[in-house]
Amino acid sequence: MSFFEPQRPENPDYEQLQRIVKDFDRARKEGRTVPEIVGSVVDLYSAQYLAEQRAQLVCAQLGIHSRMAPYLAATFLNAFTIGVIFERERSREREWERARDRDR
Repeated sequence: MSFFEPQRPENPDYEQLQRIVKDFDRARKEGRTVPEIVGSVVDLYSAQYLAEQRAQLVCAQLGIHSRMAPYLAATFLNAFTIGVIFERERSREREWERARDRDR
């Protein structure tokens, strides 16, 4: 398996991430804007600032024209949001499992 020819993972993390991405896409199709979606998960301006900084860094490191930075920033913003949702869901699952184990 290479970076450019990935095989579909058979892992619960993949399934959870795929569902989150589909939920994100569904919200967009239902008319929610990216700022609304991101802002419901994390402070929009903090995430946007960090995404823009990372995009500029990647452009500089890879020698990519800075006109690409907004596209990279959008990708980072999307990934940050998905990551936060993933981690929050994972934390809830762990809390549920601990509670279940205590009740046994």
